[in-house]
Amino acid sequence: MTPHKGPATSEMVQAWWRVFCSDSPSDGYPTSLAFQYPFKSAVDEVMLLFPLDGYYLTKKHHAALQDALSAIDEPMFYVSTYEGEGKFLDSPDVRGDAVHYTVNRDDPYETYQQAVPWPLENALYSSSGNWGLMVSHEMHGVLGGSKRFIEVFKSSYQLWRADVAALKYYWHENPNRGWLDNLLPRIEDGLELEPAEHPEDD
Repeated sequence: MTPHKGPATSEMVQAWWRVFCSDSPSDGYPTSLAFQYPFKSAVDEVMLLFPLDGYYLTKKHHAALQDALSAIDEPMFYVSTYEGEGKFLDSPDVRGDAVHYTVNRDDPYETYQQAVPWPLENALYSSSGNWGLMVSHEMHGVLGGSKRFIEVFKSSYQLWRADVAALKYYWHENPNRGWLDNLLPRIEDGLELEPAEHPEDD
């Protein structure tokens, strides 16, 4: 894992804009990148992951990501914190310079966690523009990618429907749930799920 503190490298910036349509950081609902549709039209499918392990994927989510990366032959990915003020790709945020990491696909889960050393919203994204994930402070992730990437991720992580149901349950009485209502039509089978508790994760 290679850390890079400060402005993103040119390779990171190019990779970001292949997947995401904004680099405006969060300042609460609904402007956080994880509370909207953050992807460019080239993204084929979208998933919702919930609950995460705070600001990190769970071990099961991470294992599915590794499987999906193997399927599309990507040996590494980027992680960037994006919470704060200003354009995080080229400006300091309110908690100091944004931190950007290159993480190897086969790095263990604990090494991936080190890529987010502080509790900040962050993004994981493809070096080749095939996928991207926004992680929120509300323990959910918005994942978009190519058909092959999402197909393998779902096959590896078969609780994905339960994640959507649990997220709907978590937000169903929240007056700020408009962001989720806007995203659900983009989630395959998501609208057919009734609110339900999520099974305990290992």
